[in-house]
Formats: sequence, C-alpha cells, structure tokens
Amino acid sequence: MGNIVLAIPLAPTAFTTLFNDDERFYKGYLKRFNGRWVDTGDAGMIDESGYVHIMSRSDDIINVAAHRFSTGKSTSDTDRFLPILELTCGLVPGAIEQAILSHPEVGEASVVGIPDSLKGHLPFAFIQPRTGAGSIPATPSPQLFKEVNALVREQIGAIASLGGMIQGRGMIPKTRSGKTLRRVLRELVEHAATGDYNATVTFPPTIEDPDVVNVAKARVREYFEAKEKKQDKAKL
Repeated sequence: MGNIVLAIPLAPTAFTTLFNDDERFYKGYLKRFNGRWVDTGDAGMIDESGYVHIMSRSDDIINVAAHRFSTGKSTSDTDRFLPILELTCGLVPGAIEQAILSHPEVGEASVVGIPDSLKGHLPFAFIQPRTGAGSIPATPSPQLFKEVNALVREQIGAIASLGGMIQGRGMIPKTRSGKTLRRVLRELVEHAATGDYNATVTFPPTIEDPDVVNVAKARVREYFEAKEKKQDKAKL
C-alpha cells in the first residue's frame, strides 16, 4: 500500500490554486512530493491489471517496517495484491480500534502511530472506559493493557501489537460530523515522545469541542512523564 498521487500538470480539481491563497494550495497538494506530484491524500494500491484501489486516507495509515500486514482473511482480491505489496506494511487504525472495542471495559478508542527506533512506528491507543466516573490515571492497569493487546494480536496479528495506551474521559477530539481527529492525537504523542509537552497543535474549525484537545494534551503529558519516571527508576 502506498500514496496515490497525480502527475503534474494535472490539478487536484479543475482549479489550479485556492482563492487568494497560493501558499495553502502548495502546502496542501504539492509540498509533500516537492512539487513533482499532486498529493491526493489517499492510500491504496495498483493491481496487476492496472486498476487503482483506494483503501484509506494516507494520514490514517500506520507504517510498520519489515512486515506484511494481513487481516487473517484470504480472498481473491488480497491474493491478487500480494505480489505488489512492499515490505513496509500499512496498518489501518480502524481495524485495530475494532479489536480494542471488543474488550468489555472499553467504550471508545482511537489509534495513531507513535515513532519507534526499530520499526518506524507502532500503534498507540487512546481509550475511554465504558462505565464509571471520577478521576483515573492516564496509564491503564497492566492487566487491562495486557488484555487489550491480546485481543489486538488475536484478531489482527502480532504486528499490530500496541506500543502504548492512554486512558481517560473526554479526550478524543472529533469534528461536528463525528469524525475522529487522529492527526491531533498523533501530533500530541509525537511531540511527547521527544519530551516536548508544550508544542502547539492545530485543529480544524470544524472541531466539536476545542477543550477536548487540552484534555488530551494533559493526559498525554501525564502518561509520558509517568513512563519516564518508571524508566529512570529502573536504571537505578
């Protein structure tokens, strides 16, 4: 699976720019591939017959190096795609989220990629408990993490094993139409992984509740600071 692009000079629409905003047009469609290709924002593959198959949005794909991803289902379509798949696999967060949601204690989940020195990225989960109220730590219990990870490994495969999990309430940002803003969560964990807890994270004007981003930011900081303390303690 890879990025689907269009050859220059074909524009993403009948228009060759955005009204009074050439810079935004360049950043949105051309900058990613140095002006050589138009970025559609889609990810997919081309089969042996030359047909393009759009599988997901490119910002929803988690790349894990040196593995092929399989859902465990064998169909004529997937068999046909295997010869053209690269060693870098694309994990679709939605599939991992469904596995996480099969745990009876999880009411909501969102998965993003977190940088990893060995594999490039690892799936990282944000979960909201199905029941209960009051304050809970950002770091889930080892037992809950173990159970959720076991479901992911069982339903998807060992390659989808989680690199971490944060729990909390009211921390998963969404648009007014109900779409989860994974990009916001991804930026938060990417910054936190480098110790930058105060980085500014942008979000679209269509966000349902901007305060949710601050809740997520606080949860991410609590999780990573606790992780750092645990690692420092282990070194002593």
